[in-house]
Amino acid sequence: MWKCPNCETLNQGNVCTNCGEEKTAVYPVNDYFEFETADATPDYMPNDRYNKDKKDSKSVIIIILSVVLCAVLIFAVVGGSIIVHNHNVDMSNESETADEKDDTKVVRKSNYKINKQIKKQKELKHKKGSNTSAGREAVSDVEGKVQDIRDLYYKTQNNLDSLFAVQTDDRITQYHNDKSEPVRIDVLPDEKSSYTRYYYFDDNKLYFAFIFDDEKEHRFYFQDDMLFRWIDETGTIYDNDFDNGEFMRCEEKILKELKTINSK
Repeated sequence: MWKCPNCETLNQGNVCTNCGEEKTAVYPVNDYFEFETADATPDYMPNDRYNKDKKDSKSVIIIILSVVLCAVLIFAVVGGSIIVHNHNVDMSNESETADEKDDTKVVRKSNYKINKQIKKQKELKHKKGSNTSAGREAVSDVEGKVQDIRDLYYKTQNNLDSLFAVQTDDRITQYHNDKSEPVRIDVLPDEKSSYTRYYYFDDNKLYFAFIFDDEKEHRFYFQDDMLFRWIDETGTIYDNDFDNGEFMRCEEKILKELKTINSK
């Protein structure tokens, strides 16, 4: 629009509708009209507005795509970390499980060896005539106990004539004190054994056995009916040797024979 310079009428065409003055120059009505000449045009036309809107739409789309892409990347990184972490945890658990399985195999193998050794020892003891040493208490002061036994032995030997001798059969002679307690029992050889056996007692308990023949002799020392020292025919000393099958077999045979004698 333009204002006529003569009558100051606002017009849109090229001739003033009030006075007929032709439009020769631009007379801005207010600050909202910025035409420099009659032929001037606005800063942007509808096509420019479309192009601008189009550019704005592209910018929005680019921004949206950028945001989506960033979200995808973040999800991929975070998700990958979680997967790796879970994988490491699973591998760790599998490793621990494998270690536990290996430990179990080692324990089972060790137990198998131990059980096999124990079984072998039991078979050996059984073969030699003994199958147990459980519940036994070793004599701590062996030499002191042996010395006490020697004192009792020599006391009996020196007073043998004062004892009461009773021959229960042609092979067995028993010596008793004045309390009718056995002090010594002599067993002569028979068809089962070529050894002579002397058994010594104190307070009705066996403490010493001397077993011999023309060439060999054995000495057995007892406490509470349990053998704790054996000196064999070669002079070898076995003290508290409860895992020795032969050691235990000797004890068993001696106690078994005495039980048989006392039952008569």
